[in-house]
Amino acid sequence: MARSRNPAGQQGHQRLSAGYHYRDGKVERLAKQIEGNDLERVCLLSRKWFPDRVPDARSMGEALYLEKDHWEKMAQAVANGIGKALKGK
Repeated sequence: MARSRNPAGQQGHQRLSAGYHYRDGKVERLAKQIEGNDLERVCLLSRKWFPDRVPDARSMGEALYLEKDHWEKMAQAVANGIGKALKGK
């Protein structure tokens, strides 16, 4: 069985089944709570972009900038790809 880290950073051998929490509706409830909470959403972005940093105002602002920049570049890349596909080049 693969090792996983718990939030305290200690090695563990126990893994939880995602299917169990999915079946009891816990995942959907948590997702709905996050959707309505802008601060939680920015904290999640901060953890996504900077997993080793503690979410603070600076890291949340940087993460928000990086996320927006990423999706702007992705939209431009998709538009360029569609343009090339339609030209046939």
